[in-house]
Amino acid sequence: MSSYIHELRSGKSLAGSEVCKNKVLKTGAATFGWFDPNQYKYLPNDYQPLPEHRVETGDLMISRMNTPNLVGACSYVFKAPEDMYYPDRLWKVIPTEKTNLIFLWQLLWDDEVRRQIKEKASGTSGTMHNISKARLLKVKCIDVPIEIQNQYANDVVHVVKSKVAIDHGVILIRKALQSGYHNVWGN
Repeated sequence: MSSYIHELRSGKSLAGSEVCKNKVLKTGAATFGWFDPNQYKYLPNDYQPLPEHRVETGDLMISRMNTPNLVGACSYVFKAPEDMYYPDRLWKVIPTEKTNLIFLWQLLWDDEVRRQIKEKASGTSGTMHNISKARLLKVKCIDVPIEIQNQYANDVVHVVKSKVAIDHGVILIRKALQSGYHNVWGN
């Protein structure tokens, strides 16, 4: 994994008690493979987050702490919300020059890679495990040339765009049916 990842950067986990423009992600933002921007809490109003902790479009985030089956879960950020920051439980991947982050996102969900991450993670309870940066970087995986990574990533983007279009169509049909319009297909 170290040939793909130059650095794993974490932020700060602070929680404010009031609504604030600045938000910090919860672990659930990366848990199921798709970035969930609704998984956040507010930062304290008097805390000024560091710019390098900001979530940006094109980021790949990895959960360093989760259940044994989900430690190392990751998500790619196709569209970053404003004023959203990383906590200490999620790492922002800073890639090497020969890494396509969309390819790496998919590689991190490979069954063999997931098995190794789970094996290298530690924890005293059966519910929460943690993996260190050093152990994650020692996970063995295939070495794929950047040209092939880029081709694969382009295919993934096409699939994601198709999924988004289908999901949008389903939402429109549901709204039409809920509003009482049953002649969706023009019959």
